[in-house]
Amino acid sequence: RISNAKESTHAYRESMTQMRAAIVLLAGATAFRGPIMRRRPLVAPRQAAAIFEQKKGGAALSPEAKDILKKGEAHLKRVNDLEATYDAKSDAELRGEATALREALQQLEKDEDAPADVQARAFALAREAAWRVLQLRAYDVQILGG
Repeated sequence: RISNAKESTHAYRESMTQMRAAIVLLAGATAFRGPIMRRRPLVAPRQAAAIFEQKKGGAALSPEAKDILKKGEAHLKRVNDLEATYDAKSDAELRGEATALREALQQLEKDEDAPADVQARAFALAREAAWRVLQLRAYDVQILGG
């Protein structure tokens, strides 16, 4: 009888511990995510409207999005033009180029964007370094998204 009482007490305590753990997990998940009905959409409607505009027969890129894409394509052309230059350099020369880029970026103000040529040099250098070390080359669309 005593062993049965101990076993039932132990089983009761174990089931209560498991139940408490489940409640804590459920409460934590609910608190973190919130009620499902209140979750915000991934893309706000205003952001989507800035990228696409409705036209007869479907959606098309807005003028703002076309400008962004045009600037990205110009950046990509600068990066691709530098690829042959960095391909011909030795590892030591690339390290020196990385140091020069780092110094150029440190001279910028906190809120100031890097000039287009410095950005292109940085992307081309990163692409060449990835190729030499990993044998992986960033695709053009990855450079556009960077």
